[in-house]
Amino acid sequence: VAEKWKEKKVKEVEASTLEKNWRRLELYAFPKFGQIPVTDILPALIIQTLEPLNQQGKGDTLKRTIRLINEILNYAVNYGLIQFNPCLNVNAVFNFGKNENNPTIRPEELPALLKAVRDSRLTLFTRCLIKFQLLTLTRPVESSGAQWSEIDLDNRLWSIPAERMKTRKAHIVPLSTQCIEVLSYTKNDKYVFQSARTKDKPMNSQSVNKALVDLGYKDKLTGHGLRAIGSTYLNEYEPMISPDVIEACLSHSS
Repeated sequence: VAEKWKEKKVKEVEASTLEKNWRRLELYAFPKFGQIPVTDILPALIIQTLEPLNQQGKGDTLKRTIRLINEILNYAVNYGLIQFNPCLNVNAVFNFGKNENNPTIRPEELPALLKAVRDSRLTLFTRCLIKFQLLTLTRPVESSGAQWSEIDLDNRLWSIPAERMKTRKAHIVPLSTQCIEVLSYTKNDKYVFQSARTKDKPMNSQSVNKALVDLGYKDKLTGHGLRAIGSTYLNEYEPMISPDVIEACLSHSS
């Protein structure tokens, strides 16, 4: 099943990314249950297999490995090999620790962040970009490079072409009323968030990171970490939303 999943992913992600992900599976999953029928892959087996990573404090590797295992099990569901994925919530067992690369804050801390943004001396475009990233759950380079040609205001859709996506797969984002309001402040020519120095270029994707440092969030929150706020809220506070839907919103899967 993993091999079949890999064949599908070849057309969806960078070769280097797929190679790293496959290596994680080879190191942490396949030795223990690579030869076990997919119908017998249950939470207890996953937990027992990955507990060493948990004990070693390798939270990021643990989280990524669980995500990959669930992608394969979800593929098995769609392929008709199993009726459902019993391991969707295995990550709730583990404490992944702090993400040093992309630190983030809890959803409960979001109001304080928004107040700080509102009361700051940041430029209008920077404030709008922060809100746009929060509302769309997109990556910094995807949101900062948004083009008006990608925006369909009538149908409230933002269609990001494959070449601008990390996954190299086109991604469509429904635009909420709040998103439409943000866009009303950013009327430019080509780019939604235009560079203040060069009209034919977008804002730097690091603009939000710099703004967060200026707001006192250094080592607490990054532009990429904004996505995690939405992900955490949806996973913890909206139990009726399928994890597959949340992953699709984050453009982790289709």
